[in-house]
Amino acid sequence: MAAHHLHGPATPFDRAADASPLLQIVVDLDHISSQDAEAAERVLALGELSFLSVRGRRDGDPIGTCDLRVVSRAPSDVVTASGIVTPVSALDLVRVLLVNRGLFYLRGGITVNEGFYYLYRVKSVFRAYQQAWTVATFARATLGEAVQDQLSSLGTRLNFLCRAADRGAYAALQRADNDTEDNVLYHLAYFVMLATGVFDDLAWTLTHLYKLPSHRRNHVVLKFDSAKNTSPFLDALGAAAPSLAARVADPQVQGILRIFYPVRDRLQHRQFLRGLLYVGGPWAAPKILFEFPEDAIQPIRDASTDGRGMEWGLGLARDAYIDPYAFLTRGIAAVADVHQAIIGAVDWAALAGPTGDPVRAKVDESLAHYERSLAAFLHWPTEPLYF
Repeated sequence: MAAHHLHGPATPFDRAADASPLLQIVVDLDHISSQDAEAAERVLALGELSFLSVRGRRDGDPIGTCDLRVVSRAPSDVVTASGIVTPVSALDLVRVLLVNRGLFYLRGGITVNEGFYYLYRVKSVFRAYQQAWTVATFARATLGEAVQDQLSSLGTRLNFLCRAADRGAYAALQRADNDTEDNVLYHLAYFVMLATGVFDDLAWTLTHLYKLPSHRRNHVVLKFDSAKNTSPFLDALGAAAPSLAARVADPQVQGILRIFYPVRDRLQHRQFLRGLLYVGGPWAAPKILFEFPEDAIQPIRDASTDGRGMEWGLGLARDAYIDPYAFLTRGIAAVADVHQAIIGAVDWAALAGPTGDPVRAKVDESLAHYERSLAAFLHWPTEPLYF
């Protein structure tokens, strides 16, 4: 990027540094569908926070000043010139703002710290992780230390992945300037490296769990060559756990993996990603996009619902340029899909022992507590507002 020290007005996420309230949100009650009603109620509940202004509006009422206007049909999942967003998008935009401001509020004004927040975030986004961790902990003597150690590594990486996504998304919502570009790129690059690390953690967890041969460490990887349609790792897993091998080979899983590895390879081995100041589109101000390697573009299109890659941030400018906010938002959901497909396919309950076994009983009791309420599982006195 050339000269881009200051372009256009501050966004609501810049103004929030000094604004009171931080954000002004209007929920258009007559334009909320039944399927969005629950999310809209959650947006309205944010009015409990004194540093936000949240109000419902009926047709005929004045709109007034607002940063976000919440309706069921919005032109984009990113803040637009008019600030029109869906209830789900509004919740995540508020979440990204508040957690980057160090505001981790439960109901009733109770707060937790950043560490507890991201513990909650990991356990809520990556739902299959808790069962695996619980079984590996209680059945450590049976499964071995290597499984628990690998899951510990996975948990740390998932935690940092969530942090990188939030930091990068927040920077991407701010005014396009030198600092924004650097901050977004830093967290975007770290996010991609962490994502491929998560995939490797998953592969090594299965390797230790099923005692697969690992004499060549570079063979322990979920992704395989699409032309060969197999790999040494997949062959070994197929012999030990055919149903799991089928999950790894699932075209949707492999499609997600093929998005991340070309970006990782470019970041690690070749030229770093470069930015572009994009003027136009649905924003009130210019926006920073980043050029992705060409061999990642078609996999992005293939993995998208519209065949164009719009939800991943493609299609706004030149073919290879990505909106980082959209990529981070869709990317973390995609990593969660792969995690669920792999970890969720393991019969962890059977690995804990037969029904009635003391270890299995402890596992079942702990997981029942987790399924009832994640907040209670973490010994929080109440549920969170926006986590």
